[in-house]
Amino acid sequence: MKQVFFAVFLIAMASLTGCLNEEDSSEDDEVIDLINSYSSPQTSFVKVDDGADGQWIDNDGVAEYVFCTIEGYQDLNGDGNKIYCDMDGHYDPYVPQIRVIKEGNLITIECIRNEDHSNCHGGYSSAYVLLTSIEGLRELIYCKLFDKSYGSKLFRTCEVTLTFEPAFFEVSGSTHYFGKESSDEYPDYYSNVVIRVF
Repeated sequence: MKQVFFAVFLIAMASLTGCLNEEDSSEDDEVIDLINSYSSPQTSFVKVDDGADGQWIDNDGVAEYVFCTIEGYQDLNGDGNKIYCDMDGHYDPYVPQIRVIKEGNLITIECIRNEDHSNCHGGYSSAYVLLTSIEGLRELIYCKLFDKSYGSKLFRTCEVTLTFEPAFFEVSGSTHYFGKESSDEYPDYYSNVVIRVF
């Protein structure tokens, strides 16, 4: 008797969940083409940067938090000292602070300069950028962002024309973390690698 009840129960559950519904034919089942379901924009500008969204200001003995109004360096309290404002919500302090510009398969990489143009914001003088297409094609670019030697300072812009159009990129100050996922072995992976979609 228990077996009959169990069989009836299974048939009822299968019917309720739609497993026995013959109207759900294969004509409604569509295969999703992941490769052609996303196409990155022809032109894209992405910043990987880190800063504050505002600053506490003493206003006649009353502390007031003043929010940034634009990206970049701002003097929020009027004392002549500027802070770097970053309002995109991303937390990227441990990677090179860069701009990546995509025009089709032409990629331009440059550092975000610090306020007095004596170095790159964040202090990194080079960056590793791993570009990947939607099909999985990849190319690793090493970009020397800033050179300070023999008493001269030189900001560099890296331009590369790829054989494919990238859909996203990863940036790090080292190649050590590329290809590794966050795990017990690499708990700080997402602090050292930033992933952005164009």
